[in-house]
Amino acid sequence: MRQEKKYTFSLGNLCNVRKSILDSNYAISKTYNNRYVNSIYLDSFNSLNYQENLTGLSKRSKARLRWYSDSPFSEISRSTDIFFEIKIRTNLFGDKLIHKINFPEDSISCDSNSMMNYLRQTLPVTFLPYIDHCSIFSLGVSFEREYYETFTKKIRATIDKNIKFARLNDFEVLNFKQLETYKVEYGVLELKFPQNIYNEISNIKFDAVEITSGRHSKYTVGLNLINK
Repeated sequence: MRQEKKYTFSLGNLCNVRKSILDSNYAISKTYNNRYVNSIYLDSFNSLNYQENLTGLSKRSKARLRWYSDSPFSEISRSTDIFFEIKIRTNLFGDKLIHKINFPEDSISCDSNSMMNYLRQTLPVTFLPYIDHCSIFSLGVSFEREYYETFTKKIRATIDKNIKFARLNDFEVLNFKQLETYKVEYGVLELKFPQNIYNEISNIKFDAVEITSGRHSKYTVGLNLINK
């Protein structure tokens, strides 16, 4: 498990945040080209995952479909690599279960009930306890991500911008065409690192940069926006 530290900042400070990371004493450099990260989250009828994230429950999990693209909410085909992820949180530490899926053509345009049945039949049995209560496709999220890490790969940093949320279509879950979207005008910096270097990481300085450290969940922010 790795520890995570999150920050939010105004997009006007993006260049300064990026410079603070690159100029730090940890020899952090950019490792991949930018890409869009797209997710569809699952939840229970009574929004249990949302409530757990909102209260900061020490042990919780989130289930989602995730894929990567050059544009937000890109169209999905049978060649698109979709990753079903269970994100597990225990206190300050995070871990993931990941299973890759390539949806057959007839499943790409199916409704939420058919999609849920397909996932239950396709996923490894180790995933099922985490999604027994998750039968609702609750939110679409898309953002552009920048990737950074140290030479040793011990410290990883991501900067997320152009964050958008979508209310899903129950009749065609994977189709984002003509969906109403919402966006936020800030960015998110996330640092991931082993527990034994927490004290070192806490010393990264953001001099003259307006940046706020604290808990942040795109899932709870997005649900709050679409349910206003």
